[in-house]
Amino acid sequence: MGFTRSQVDQAVYYKCTSKEHVVITVSIDEMMVTANHKSYIVCFKSNLCEFFEIFNLGKLSWLLGLKVTKDKIEHTIMLSQKAYVDTIIG
Repeated sequence: MGFTRSQVDQAVYYKCTSKEHVVITVSIDEMMVTANHKSYIVCFKSNLCEFFEIFNLGKLSWLLGLKVTKDKIEHTIMLSQKAYVDTIIG
């Protein structure tokens, strides 16, 4: 599929061309896909379905214990470890 494994984090794969930028994170039985165009995500999922049965869990809200919040108006993404900190303190 043409992806390269990150040298910094072995659970991250990426594919960058002049038009296409796709990043994948893999954790046991979950995967997060992000790209500069939705069509690249759709294509990736379609290709993956040829090899595996996959389920779309919808928009990302949690990843590896991080709460992910996207603000479309502000064009920001916030990552929070509050739930993890609360379990340590609590």
